[in-house]
Amino acid sequence: LVAFVFKQTKFRYMQDGGASILLGCAMGVGVRFLHSIEKLQTVIVFRKEVFFLVLLPFIVYNAGFHMNKRAFFRNLTSVLLYAFPGTLYSALVIAGCVYGAGVVRLMPAFSFFEALLFGSLITATDTVTVLNIFHSLGVEENLYANVF
Repeated sequence: LVAFVFKQTKFRYMQDGGASILLGCAMGVGVRFLHSIEKLQTVIVFRKEVFFLVLLPFIVYNAGFHMNKRAFFRNLTSVLLYAFPGTLYSALVIAGCVYGAGVVRLMPAFSFFEALLFGSLITATDTVTVLNIFHSLGVEENLYANVF
């Protein structure tokens, strides 16, 4: 919805992802200050099964359907190199940084397993953010296919 409004009004001062985050924060603050918050919390429940089995497949299908397949298969070797070793390397580097920052007390300490979980989570979501920005900027198809 935010992307549609931005496209219709030709609003160029903020990415639609950032606006969606701000809108979500504003809605969260609004819900927090409602009088009957206990009743609302019983009605509004996030179920991970609904997200993974209903919402996520449509998001992935939409991204794959609108991607240039010719550019994807032309760059399949580099895509696979980025997909497996690149993602593993990124997750390990982020995990090492988080674990190291905890050891030197720059942040609360995490176990190495927790740092690995955080690294894998950040590595996966970072790609989605980059693809959203690439799509809105209209970058070259080869670069988009490699990141996808």
